[in-house]
Amino acid sequence: MIDDPSLLELFAAESGEHLAQLDTALLALEHESGNTPPFTDMLRATHSLKGAARVIGLNDIESLAHRFEDVLAACQRGEVTIAGQLDKLSRGLKSLDALVKEATSGLPSQLVLGEELSALTINATAVPSAPPVTQADAAPSGSGDFRIESVRVQTEKLDALLKYSGELRVNCGSIVRRFEEVDHLVEMVDEHWRERNQVNLHSELAGHESTIWIASLARKLNEVRKGLQQDRDRLAQITEALSDRIRDMRLLPMQSLFALFPRMVHDMAKEKGKRTELFIEGGEISADKRILEEIKDPLTHILRNAIDHGIEMPAQRQAAGKPSVAALRLTASQTHSRIQITVTDDGAGLNTEAIKQSALKRKLVNERELAEMNTQQIHMLLLHPSGLSTSSFVTETSGRGVGLGVVRANLDRLKGQISFDSRPEMGLTVRLDIPITLATTRVLLVRAGEQDFALPADQVRSAIFIEPERIYTIEGRQVINMPGEVLPVASLHELLELAAKTAPPQLRVACVIIETGEQALGLLVEQMVGEEEVMLHQQSKLLHRVRNISGVTIRDTGDTCVVLNPLDLIKSASQARGTDRKDILTQPNRPPVRRSVLLAEDSITTRTQEKRILEAAGFTVTTAVDGSEAFLKLASTKFDALVSDIQMPNMDGLQLTRKIRADKRHAELPVILVTTLGSDEDKKRGMEAGANAYITKSAFDQQVLIECLNRLI
Repeated sequence: MIDDPSLLELFAAESGEHLAQLDTALLALEHESGNTPPFTDMLRATHSLKGAARVIGLNDIESLAHRFEDVLAACQRGEVTIAGQLDKLSRGLKSLDALVKEATSGLPSQLVLGEELSALTINATAVPSAPPVTQADAAPSGSGDFRIESVRVQTEKLDALLKYSGELRVNCGSIVRRFEEVDHLVEMVDEHWRERNQVNLHSELAGHESTIWIASLARKLNEVRKGLQQDRDRLAQITEALSDRIRDMRLLPMQSLFALFPRMVHDMAKEKGKRTELFIEGGEISADKRILEEIKDPLTHILRNAIDHGIEMPAQRQAAGKPSVAALRLTASQTHSRIQITVTDDGAGLNTEAIKQSALKRKLVNERELAEMNTQQIHMLLLHPSGLSTSSFVTETSGRGVGLGVVRANLDRLKGQISFDSRPEMGLTVRLDIPITLATTRVLLVRAGEQDFALPADQVRSAIFIEPERIYTIEGRQVINMPGEVLPVASLHELLELAAKTAPPQLRVACVIIETGEQALGLLVEQMVGEEEVMLHQQSKLLHRVRNISGVTIRDTGDTCVVLNPLDLIKSASQARGTDRKDILTQPNRPPVRRSVLLAEDSITTRTQEKRILEAAGFTVTTAVDGSEAFLKLASTKFDALVSDIQMPNMDGLQLTRKIRADKRHAELPVILVTTLGSDEDKKRGMEAGANAYITKSAFDQQVLIECLNRLI
């Protein structure tokens, strides 16, 4: 059921109109079958119903309306007769009506979506029913052993078990400390025993009974100590075994993730008019379920980029002496604690010059910085958080410059790394390096501001001591000379903005060198405490994406310890130069300027929802119900961008875009088409009409729309 009352009212009214129009048309065809069916009106009503359902997330209605639309389209093309499909369409319309009532009133429809979709399949073959089970076939109810070999467990329960096993490990540490206290008691009694013996040398009879009592107490304490030691060792073994078993239960084969990609690669290549074959290796390798969940989006973006940007059209490949069918390889391999995933294609490779020009245009770097970069560093600009793309046309799958930014963000959460190996006109290999599990990790404990912090050990290159005189300044940054490089250094105390304290001069300073990919930083700390194996706890929503922090852990002592984010620390150090801070502090405070958007959409539900999304993002929105009204408003008001549907009465979105591009006053106006028409041919028509971006409602994500507007305006 729809939660928003105003959207509920709008959708109920709009869907009622579309269903009534379809019902009237079907009734007319049943009674007067000789008339020409009003296919255009019926398709438009079905299309609008599908689009409205998609925008507010009613997937069942969207799927059934799409199948209903397919049957109507087949009738319109003459592939089947409308008379032969009336029963199917009537049943489909009743089902749509029931699902709409369920969404708007909350009353269950009692429909099975799969059955309704099958009923609307053209030329569907009947599925033979299973033969009846005879008495001879049936197993006797009382014979044989009843055994359940496996059970299905919710992942939340496994997560809870893992959490409790972590708490158990902490309690084991507490028992160790209690054991140390018992040791101390034994030492105290032994010391007292020795002192009493010295006294008894001078007064043998005095205190004889107390001496016997102390000796008995010492023996008893030693017995308790030995028993505690055995119990402690056994508990530690059981706890470790339990934690290992729970971690193993969370491991899943990579194939469970890789199996999602063959269909996606096939369909996307077909849409783009390309031919691609996907080869998969290493699917048997296991990884933590959270790793698989977090790595899905990065792999999806990388595979899409390979098809969209890397692999050439068949004719181009043949002209270059390549097979017309491109080879795309997805491979996983494993070391002791890490998994390497590579995606390799035999396409054109990365266009280094286009990356440089796009980076300059987006002002991610300047000419001087670019000149100092090597090829690998230039390629790494593709991962810039603000986004970078070499495509001139924006769709929901490419050109927005956010795909590889998402890859980088997900890998940061996984404490993973990415690298590129591009060979011009021969292909590209993208390498991902990620841990097998995130349940536990090895950390280096350091002290800053009288507090201990944890650094992931796999992102620590080395820990050294340096003389303060080795530190000098270049362009406002502190650096030291290391073999083969000039390494920037920064005080962890200052990066975390901890309270200042006066420290005596030191002959040598502890320096921990952290690195992520191509970037490295020397962290100056007060003390290196040591290494520990710790369990990471998911970050509270209150601390979500706090700068420089990736999570928290509980040490064996029971103390909470903050786990630092090396990538954030490197970024913080690069932004902490005095000149940069001065520039920021001296910028005048200017009030934010609200940008204006013209929204053209004939569906009132979709129009209302999109208007809310844009206004929530800070845009001023003016609406139009079709292309004609939109063009009239453009003539009288200046807008920063146009967001338009394609299928609209009077003047559709493609006609509107062509008319805008033909008018010199609006030639540079950014135009974003948001539509249900999602084929590659439809996108090509949008690009030829002059649109800057093309977003299909089937993949509608409000963040995609906002990012497109921010990039184009």
